Amino acid sequence: MSDLLQVSNLTIGFGGIKAIEDLSFSIPKNSFVGLIGPNGAGKTTVINCLSRVYTPKSGKMIFEDQDLLSLRGDQLVKLGIARTFQDLNFFSLIPDMMVVDYVRLGLFGLGHNSLFFDGLQIKNSRAKEWELKKRARRILEFFREMREALEPRQVERGYPFLYGKEGFADLIDMEHQPIESLSFAWRRRLDLARALVSEPKLLLLDEPAQGLPPSEIDNLGKVLNKIRQEFGVSALIVEHNMPMLLEISDKVIVMDAGKKLTEGAPKEVRQNPEVIEIYLGKTDEEKIKSPRISDAKVNSGRSLLVVKDLNVFYGHAQALFSLSLELKSNQIATVLGTNGSGKSTLLKAISGIERPTFGEIWIKDEFLPLGWPEFAAERGIQYVPQGHVIFPDLSVLDNLKIGGFLPSKKKTYDVTKEVERIFHFFPALKDLLKIEATKLSGGQQQMLAIAQALMARPSVLLLDEPSLGLAPIYVDAIFSIIKRISAEEECSILMVEQNVAKALEISDYIFMLNCGIMAGQGSVDQFKNDVSIISKNLGFF
Repeated sequence: MSDLLQVSNLTIGFGGIKAIEDLSFSIPKNSFVGLIGPNGAGKTTVINCLSRVYTPKSGKMIFEDQDLLSLRGDQLVKLGIARTFQDLNFFSLIPDMMVVDYVRLGLFGLGHNSLFFDGLQIKNSRAKEWELKKRARRILEFFREMREALEPRQVERGYPFLYGKEGFADLIDMEHQPIESLSFAWRRRLDLARALVSEPKLLLLDEPAQGLPPSEIDNLGKVLNKIRQEFGVSALIVEHNMPMLLEISDKVIVMDAGKKLTEGAPKEVRQNPEVIEIYLGKTDEEKIKSPRISDAKVNSGRSLLVVKDLNVFYGHAQALFSLSLELKSNQIATVLGTNGSGKSTLLKAISGIERPTFGEIWIKDEFLPLGWPEFAAERGIQYVPQGHVIFPDLSVLDNLKIGGFLPSKKKTYDVTKEVERIFHFFPALKDLLKIEATKLSGGQQQMLAIAQALMARPSVLLLDEPSLGLAPIYVDAIFSIIKRISAEEECSILMVEQNVAKALEISDYIFMLNCGIMAGQGSVDQFKNDVSIISKNLGFF
């Protein structure tokens, strides 16, 4: 099987940081290739290089003997390359555009006439315009036919024949409706139709399942396979929904920190210890199996935080689906799941930064108004976002003082004593009080971010990826501090963490999220003896 695309020694950096380094791979004709890796691995950057959004510093990208670096992005359609986008927020820029007209955007660069001829409406120009519109409608008809072939008949679900042969409402029934009227799932389908209308040889798909409800994800793999059969198209697919991607891919490329870790058949990749390690972290069996609090203690503690039927949307995209959980007093609970599963959204919703569409949050048996971070803070909830978020131009001391500023504690709060209390957990900050926060190392900044939240004496501490981007020495230190905070303070911790093995070492309870739904939960005692339970939930087995 000959190669359709060959990428050799691709390298690109941003601000001195290498996003991709010396990456080489190939895509055979009529082949689906998956591209996976943790956050920051460089996957979308690869797509952006191939679609000519970015120009790499060095390397080659050869598509059917054509050097892609010699072309502009708008010239790729004629060559036979089309892409979809991870972020569909640009739809808000064209809310009034009709569905069929958006599909026709995929034909840009094919059969265009000059503005002069278009203005005069010369016969040939109008004929070509009509042909392009018919081509767009044919793609919309194809999408309906796929649904009719893949899904149960509408009448079998109790619906009458309203549309088409089998009663399916589809994009073609909405062809003259504005884009803003479509749900997020329909927008995903529409963007795929736009990419497909040019009949490309290579599709670049950037997280096509992101934001879709589980019912839509189940069908997405079937839709992509159907497209492959009908059009003979190859695809490079960046996707975090591992089960779906591994099911449809002929080959999987694994990236980590901008480099290719390995590649191979899906079965080989999903069982590769190195691949599992970059997602789960390096397992220290002795620490994971060390004594934890008993299941009885986990289950008998008082419920400090209760989340009921939480539903969160980003525009039309639903991120959390009727999610419920309970956090006990003095408990460390970790939320695990693949990228896009809703982990960070959950923490933001609890902290009030994101406003749920509906659902309830209770803390200490008191109802928490949704979407009000100041109320969450006053009731004892502190949120530490990922990425060492601090006030960079202020000193370490001033950052700490800001963390302790709560109107309800003005009368009883002694800032000096609270800072001394913080040194008990973060002695490394004691000699850095006058230093500007921006001059701290990444590990020191993360310590400061947690210390700042701890100044408010929270009842619930929400930590979003506390070890992200830190050197190993700081990772160990951060997790040790988190464990001490839980043991010595009247504080429960709900943590999102990509280093699964480290999280298991200190956690009492695990919540597993998958596509915004609670996929499983239990004490660490239930998980620690069989890490494969987590691997299965992340889609490796």
